Amino acid sequence: MSTDPFETSAGPYVLGALSPAERSAFVQHLEACLPCRSCVDDLAGLPGLLSRVDPGQLEHDEVPALPASLLPALLASVERRDRRRRWVAITLLAVAACALLFGVIGGVRRSAPPTPLAMRPLLALPLTASVGVTSIASGTRIGLRCSYTASDGVRRSYALVVLGRDGHRESVGTWAADPGSQVSLTADTSLRPDQIVAVEVQAPDGTALLRIDHPGTT
Repeated sequence: MSTDPFETSAGPYVLGALSPAERSAFVQHLEACLPCRSCVDDLAGLPGLLSRVDPGQLEHDEVPALPASLLPALLASVERRDRRRRWVAITLLAVAACALLFGVIGGVRRSAPPTPLAMRPLLALPLTASVGVTSIASGTRIGLRCSYTASDGVRRSYALVVLGRDGHRESVGTWAADPGSQVSLTADTSLRPDQIVAVEVQAPDGTALLRIDHPGTT
């Protein structure tokens, strides 16, 4: 039987659930304990995986039932491991099952990606672009595809700017384009789609070159 008092501290440590005193003690323990360091390495990807789960996806959806045989099968599998590895395996399996559930629910709720909408030119330039917007938990995700058809050999810089109903202006991405090139850009804004008045492609001096109005209301 293990006598390590920190045997199950790796998961809470990685997820930031330890108190300051517990965290300090565990960090000191890690300096001399290779098995615990190994557990931390095994679980290092958990925060990133959990961050991809949108709690809002469960607000209006029925959670599909897991197969009745799933839990016994998982328990039978992890029983063959020692106590430390069993805890790590159960944690990973639980998070993976949670991510799978959210993925299934998200797949049911989400419609196909929006069809990109062409931006209208504000100046006569060899520049075209289309924009698609998607609602996300933190606001809006904007997908831009831009083509620069000039033949003068000059590289030019641009900015993607979001304009809000309340006067909010936010540059969410910049890029440089060579003649004949196409650029794809994905950027996020905290504004919801219904709060966006327009999206513009601007020159470095702030001149609006392309614009689309109310892209989130189509």
